[in-house]
Formats: sequence, structure tokens, C-alpha cells
Amino acid sequence: MAEEPEPRVAVTGIGLVTPVGTDRETTWRALCRGKSGIVALGPRDHGRVKGEVAGEVPNFVPPPGTEDLDRYLQMALAAAREAVADARLEGDLLREAGCVFSSSKGGIETLLTANERWLADKTPYPPETFPRFFMSAPGSAVGADMRLRGPILCPVAACATGLLVLERAAGLIRDGACTTAIAGGTDSSLLQAVFAGFRRLRALAEVQGEDPAAVCRPFDMGRTGFVLAEGAGVLLLEELEQARGRGAFIYGEIAGCAAGADGYHETALDADHSVLPLLITLAMQRAGLAPEDVDYINAHGTGTQQNDLLETMAIKQALGPASKGISISSTKSMIGHLLAAAAIVEAAAVFLAMRDGFVPPTINLTHPDPSCDLDYTPNVGRTRAVRAALNISSGFGGHAAVLAAKQVKNQ
Repeated sequence: MAEEPEPRVAVTGIGLVTPVGTDRETTWRALCRGKSGIVALGPRDHGRVKGEVAGEVPNFVPPPGTEDLDRYLQMALAAAREAVADARLEGDLLREAGCVFSSSKGGIETLLTANERWLADKTPYPPETFPRFFMSAPGSAVGADMRLRGPILCPVAACATGLLVLERAAGLIRDGACTTAIAGGTDSSLLQAVFAGFRRLRALAEVQGEDPAAVCRPFDMGRTGFVLAEGAGVLLLEELEQARGRGAFIYGEIAGCAAGADGYHETALDADHSVLPLLITLAMQRAGLAPEDVDYINAHGTGTQQNDLLETMAIKQALGPASKGISISSTKSMIGHLLAAAAIVEAAAVFLAMRDGFVPPTINLTHPDPSCDLDYTPNVGRTRAVRAALNISSGFGGHAAVLAAKQVKNQ
């Protein structure tokens, strides 16, 4: 007896909260225009710093009923509610959904605030401190908000977390654990302790009185590091035939994923034995794609010297001569690095590019690095049919993942 084909996984809903918009369409329009959401931080509430730049979400209004939650949980719920509404999902299809949702460090602001109050005057830790600090808290919050009965998972892989979330959520559907899954990432940690930690690692872009919007310069000769940011992204994944059967709009298909690691260093990348070329190849093979099929790559593109060079080398090694004809962009140039939410937001950009046939730019690319010699869509986006695309993500500790996405015709 022939085996039944593996279920195909479609994207039917997108929700976004980013430094350039508090919803999907506002964010996408801003990215297409090359608008930057990176600003100078002034004096803020507890733990926030002056003298840094960051991708800060402007004018964010917490969703109804979430006013007492941490900011990162409020953003997670806002994006999740938008994605579910976009997919027009309700009833048992929603209740039986799985949820894969992560954060890079959980409710760190809640923990730091509680600790400072304890040290100052022995104010007891609030009972909600530790449940909200868990990295699994966003999935639990979304599960409670949506009254979900499916599995709730929380994979974490540093800055590659978002693609690992998508891989696991698609896996739940392919394995038959559920027919629908909410896949998301969220982070909000623009705090003194976080900036200090990344500064000690010499990972953040230098800030020397220039326009904050010009600080993040992926693939440029003058790049000096990445810019921290906050936000959340959610993709609603669904078994393809189910989505077609109920007449849902389909943004595209999660056609192939590959995850791995360099196993090399806590923060540095392995320049001699990068795992990225292998992962790009595996993701394309699983999606049934040849190098010539790929129209667009949303790159990790952090703006660090090492990442941008090694990512360029990996793309050329995996895709060969076809790499020269692919449109590539780093949306981090506009919104900064959203950590656990980064790859989810970037995957959303891939599917929106498929929907609209438009590739967003890499801004601030005024002096291209000769070693980064691919088409990074400098400064101005362009119209282009996107039938197949890749999203690349890497993280401290050697984590890496690649998503291969394909366009699906809506009936």
C-alpha cells in the first residue's frame, strides 16, 4: 500500500507588532518604503537607558484585558489576535490548534524590577514574577487567551528561535498532532542590563552622534554591529487542504525547513566550517527547489562584520551562479534585531513579498562591501514576482536555521 503524502502546511494568517507599525499592513507598507523605526532612547521607565538607539515600538496600546501584563506578553497577544483574525479562524478549529511560541529571555523586566524592590526595602516578590519570567510564558498566555486545547511548545535557539518555532509548528501539523498551529516570537528588553551585556560582547552598532536611522548598515563597508529592537510576530499555520476547504486566503507554503548548529563558540561564527550552506541546501531539497527557483532571500543580515560576510559566502556556496540573480534584503536595517521575534517577522516579510510581488530594500547600503557582492536590494525596494524564497537565521551558540517558502495559488 502506498504511503499517504505528508500534509502540506500553509500560512493563512499574519500578525505583527514592530518598530515601524503595530499591525501587519502598517509594518509591511513601511518596510516596502524603506522606512526606519530605529530611534534614540531617552530617559524611560525602570531600567531603560539614555544614549542608546533601538527599534522601539511607537504608540503601542495594550490589547484589551492585558493591561497588567509585561510588555512582551502584550505584544505577543496583539500579534496573535491579529493573525487569528486575519485567518478568520474560530470555533473548534481554533480551540484544537497547537501553539509554538518563544521569547529569548522571557519577562526580564519583571524579574529585574522585583529584584530591585527586594534589595531596596525587602518588598516581597509578586507571585506572578516567575511565571511571567519563564520563556514559555508567551505560549501559555496565548493558550489561555485563545482557550487552546492543542500542544503548547517553547523551543529556544537564541536569535534563530523564530525559524525553529516555525519548523516545530509545521512539524505538529505534518505529524498529525493538530491541523492548525499558532507560531510566534516576542521580545521586549530594551533595558540597561541587556544593552550592557551586548556592549560587552561588542555586538551592538556604534552610536557616535549620527542619525539613529542610519546606524544599522547590513552589508555596508561601514557596518559596526546590530541594533536591539522589540516586537512580536505570529504566523497562523494550517494544513493546506483544510485551508482550501474553508476558503482561507493562503499567503504561501512552509515548504521546507532545516535547523542545525556550528557547535563552535558561545558567540563567534565558525568561519571555516559554517553550517549555513548545508542548511540552505537541505531546506531547498525538502521544498523541492533548485537554486534557479529562488527569487528572494530575507537574510539574517545583522550588520556585524562577521555575520554579513559569512552569510554572503554561504549563499554563494549553496546556490552557486544562481545566487547572482536573487533579490536579497535585510529588513533588520529598518527595524533592528527583534531577537526571538526576528525570524518570525522576517518570514512574514517573505510571505507578504509573495502576496504583493514586491521585495523590500536593505537601507543604509551606501558603500557596499566588495566581499558582500550579491544583490542586496540597496535602499529602494523593487517589484518582482516571488514564487519561492528563503529566510536565513543564525544565533549565538552556533544556532542556525533556514526556511524555504513557496507560493500557492489561491482558488
